[in-house]
Amino acid sequence: FGGDSWFDTGNTNPTTLAESVADNDYIEFIVTPAGGYTYTPTSLVFNWDLSSVGPYSVTLRSSNDGFISDLGSVTGLLPGNIAVVNTINISGLNGLAVATTFRLYGYEAYSTTGTGGFDVASNMVNVQLNGTVTPPTSSSSDYFRSVTSGDWSAVGTWESSSVADFSSDVANPATLV
Repeated sequence: FGGDSWFDTGNTNPTTLAESVADNDYIEFIVTPAGGYTYTPTSLVFNWDLSSVGPYSVTLRSSNDGFISDLGSVTGLLPGNIAVVNTINISGLNGLAVATTFRLYGYEAYSTTGTGGFDVASNMVNVQLNGTVTPPTSSSSDYFRSVTSGDWSAVGTWESSSVADFSSDVANPATLV
């Protein structure tokens, strides 16, 4: 999960964040919550591997605002420091219910031959998005509720006077709040 060509012909030396954004010099990943769930990302933790002319800085942005605002940056990355754990704390992205694309823009590269990314040749976790996940809220109308013990296929077992099938959400009324 890495890349090359972080430096484009015509860029200043080293490259700037604005040039990397304009030249589409990024690594991206997409997070899609399961139906009804929301998530709130809180940090991106990663190890960055770069060549001597690769991107010494990275900035995280998201599709939440069309990749306009910086969520955070890490600067001063150095070749050979792959064991250093970097963290970008994320705030302001709360309760995301749709697919969100995250882009990590690499800049401060010095040559078209520069490489950089999460491409660590080991068994370590070298990129991790942390946060919280919130399950769908439930109400009694979201479930088939039993009104008595009885045969699963009997209409009288269920409050709705219809029969729950194998794909239905079922709950005991005492468990619903």
